[in-house]
Amino acid sequence: MIRNSVIATIEYDYGQHKQLIEKFKAELETLPAGSLYSTVNKGKTYYYHYIPYSNPSMPPREVYINKGQEHLITALARRKFIESSLAVLESNIRLLQALLNEYTTYDPATIIQELPKPYQSIDSGATYGLLKTNNPSQWANEPYDKNPFNPAGLTCKSELGLSVRSKSELIIASQLERNNIPFRYEALLQLEGQIYYPDFTILNPQDNKIIYWEHFGMLDEIEYARKMNNKLIEYRKHEIYEGDNLITTQETRRKPLSAQTIHKIIKAYLLPDSNQT
Repeated sequence: MIRNSVIATIEYDYGQHKQLIEKFKAELETLPAGSLYSTVNKGKTYYYHYIPYSNPSMPPREVYINKGQEHLITALARRKFIESSLAVLESNIRLLQALLNEYTTYDPATIIQELPKPYQSIDSGATYGLLKTNNPSQWANEPYDKNPFNPAGLTCKSELGLSVRSKSELIIASQLERNNIPFRYEALLQLEGQIYYPDFTILNPQDNKIIYWEHFGMLDEIEYARKMNNKLIEYRKHEIYEGDNLITTQETRRKPLSAQTIHKIIKAYLLPDSNQT
């Protein structure tokens, strides 16, 4: 089966669009009706409030906005922003819904089952290399070269007992385990002679492609942030891109990474509908 990670992301975006539309429509009810108009005279800007009548055939009433009514200018500008945003969001919702309604996951086994009976017993399901990828369970259990640096720093244990270096990595590992997503922790990655150990190397169950997950936990330290940027630059040189085959998460002392954020990322990038938890 080819599970498309793009579809999972679209489903997540669809939900976010719907929530934002609801919030914007509720906020519109609190904002003044009408629109904003301005003129400039001798370098000074003057604002007017165009107030519509209940009878749409009548032209709007123009009212000058005094200096003490800056809040009205801001409210009318906010209304215009929301109205323009809603036009985009509602258009996107229609397109996303149409795509989700029409999209069918490609599964050779299902196609064979739906063929007439004389065809079902014939081996005709070759996919011409599209699915020549690792078996997830076999891949997860294969031995691999691990990061030899500071094994004493592996002080946190995931739900299934994997030793990791931080509480945030513990949450990531545990949620991957809980959702049966195959991964390797700090596995060796060689890029033109340079050696890296990404925090998590994941066999994406959506399409059986490798995705790397790097968690950066000390962004409030300048030297750490510099090293992070250098690593991401090297990754890009080797076609490892954020949003494609690389997931990144960050935190500072004041703003730690939340389990909810991790769950949303896993849901968007790594889970088919049937496995969402």
